[in-house]
Order: sequence, then C-alpha cells, then structure tokens
Amino acid sequence: MQLKKTVVGSFPRICTSIDDSIKRIVDIQLKHEVDIISDGEQRHDMIEYFHQIPGLINFNGKLRIGKKIEALNNVDDFIKIKDFHFVKQHLNDLGRKNSIKTSITGPITLGMVCAMNGIVDFYKNIRDVRIFEDISNALQPIILKLIELGSLVQIDEPGLSGGFIKPEISTKIINDLIEKSINKESWINSTSIHVCGNLFKVKNLFDELLNLRINTLSLAFSGEREIENIKALSKNKIEKFDKKIGVGCTNIQLASIMDVEDVGTISSRLKQITKLIGSYNIAYVHPDCGLRNNTVEMTEKILENIKRSVNLLT
Repeated sequence: MQLKKTVVGSFPRICTSIDDSIKRIVDIQLKHEVDIISDGEQRHDMIEYFHQIPGLINFNGKLRIGKKIEALNNVDDFIKIKDFHFVKQHLNDLGRKNSIKTSITGPITLGMVCAMNGIVDFYKNIRDVRIFEDISNALQPIILKLIELGSLVQIDEPGLSGGFIKPEISTKIINDLIEKSINKESWINSTSIHVCGNLFKVKNLFDELLNLRINTLSLAFSGEREIENIKALSKNKIEKFDKKIGVGCTNIQLASIMDVEDVGTISSRLKQITKLIGSYNIAYVHPDCGLRNNTVEMTEKILENIKRSVNLLT
C-alpha cells in the first residue's frame, strides 16, 4: 500500500496575483504527486486569516480581541471557504479529482495569540477560558461548512506544544466543539489536528491528544526538537484510541536548499515509523510543518524527495 502524501498548509508566496499564486501552488503539488492538496495559504498568516470573525480586530497589523467573539452571520463569505471553491474549480479545470485539505487555526492557538496581542473589552485576561470557548463556537460553522462542501479540515494547534494552556483543558475545549456538531461522525472522519514542536515539552500532551474525538493526529518527527517525538509512538496505544498518524517526515527549518534532507534520510525515517506503528496506521506523510519560510526551489525539492522516499517503500 502506497502512503498518501499531503502538506501541512502554507507555501511561500509565488506570484503577485493571489489567484495566480494559488493556481501555481496547486500545480506544484500535482507535479510532485501530492494526493491531498492545500491552497497554500497565500493571503495571510495563520492568525490574520480570521480577521472576519466578529470580535477580533486589527491593531497595528496584529489581530487582537476587541469585544465578545461571535460567529459569522454568513460563513459563505469567509475567505477560506472561497479559496476552497477556487482550488476545487482549478482542479476540475485540470481534470483532477484530488482531495483538498483546508487548514483552520485552532481555538487555543488563535485565542491565545489574539489575547496576547491585546484585549479591549469583555474578557478578563489571556487565561479567560471564555476566549477559547467563544472562538470554538465561531469556528464551528466554518468547519462544518467546509466538511459539507467536501473538504478535509486540518485544525492547526501549535499552541498545544507551546504550553499555552493545560492539555486537559485544551482537549475539553476541542472535544466540546465536536460534541456540539450536528454530524459528529462526519466531523471525526473529516478532520485532523496538526501539532508541531516537541510533544514532550508539555507533560501528558500526547496522551491528551489521543483523547481527542479526531481520527488523525498530524505530528512532526524530523526537526532537531521534533525527532524525539518518535519515542511517543506505540502501535498498541494508537490502535487502542483508534487513531491514525500524519507523519511529518522531513525537516522544514532550513538555511538553504543544500539543507533539504535527502531521500535516504527521509525513507529511513519512514521505515522506522512504519515499523513502530504499521503502514495502515499512517494516514499520510507530509513535511514537518508549513513551508512558508522556504524558497520555491527548496519547497519543490522537499516535495520531490518525499515523493521519491514514499516510492521506495512500495
């Protein structure tokens, strides 16, 4: 069985035109046989994408909390949903049927970053749990709409490994978000959560991730800090909690194209992880994290080396 390939989300900006840039990024992914396609997150960073949510305001170029956070009146106007339609149309024009994955910044990371940028009204401080609960309520209809449209949804939560709040509180907030869903089964089967960074930095983090009502845990296993995460993997534990693993199989923190990991290194890492948990417990493979800070040339080499590494395993 050949492992599926995807990306975490972001790509370097390629063209001046957003539309042209998204098309080019989709084309690059297809060139390197990526199975699950991303829009490349060309418009904003992972926080600024959510400036449309009522209650969040832009102040000096940063998103902060201005008042009580609420859901959008019309999620069809949300830019991530419009970009999903754009990517799907481009794939249709090319005669391709690849799955599309949309990255949504999770309530813990989005809430904490916006709160640290400033709270104008309503909430007490950056630890006020209502911030994360209200952001969850605002994100829910966006995620549900994307699932309804046929998108896979990746919840990005780097704040979990950053220790923003206790893992058990994070788990409860994210699980409550799922429990409130009209169709919990679709949610569980269509979503993943991406947590980069070292899982051992926060006590009990991996065990709490296993308690999430989400099938796929997308994790990093390749960077200097992240390679230790391999020690967390256990076939018995993953199967006990009915989880699949998205495997970050190559480092993305690079100084130059010469630092891109070679096929031998990536394939060796994939073999090690496959031996630990079995290929059937791997949802897909991807770079450790987003590719925004790399050049286009580095990005293409990363994707090409992942493709060749996966082909070696089949």
